[in-house]
Amino acid sequence: MITSYEAFALYTALNALILFVLAANVSRLRWKFKVSYGDGENRELHRAIRTHANGVEFVVIFGLILLSLTYLGVDESTLLAYALVFTGARVLQSFGMLKRIVKARQIGAGVTYLGLLVGSIHILLAL
Repeated sequence: MITSYEAFALYTALNALILFVLAANVSRLRWKFKVSYGDGENRELHRAIRTHANGVEFVVIFGLILLSLTYLGVDESTLLAYALVFTGARVLQSFGMLKRIVKARQIGAGVTYLGLLVGSIHILLAL
């Protein structure tokens, strides 16, 4: 079975890889459209920038939630479930944002918000 610290490490590694792919996509599009700063009023580049930024906004705070739950001694299976569900939500939302698939974006966003809410409440109850 996986330890609490390994669940947190898995979350960190998977989400860092997602953010790497999203950042590389922004760089690829900057090169393709020859835009050094901003989005050059290019919709595809704007979408890529926002998708990456959205990931950073949520991955960091949820990482702190997972770390807090780890230090509070929450069981490994719960931490692993949080990590995998949240990571799946980030993949779904990113895919939905980049490919303009509204339903995927909505589901990914909804699960992301729910993860923040449930995780925060879990911390408060574990104190």
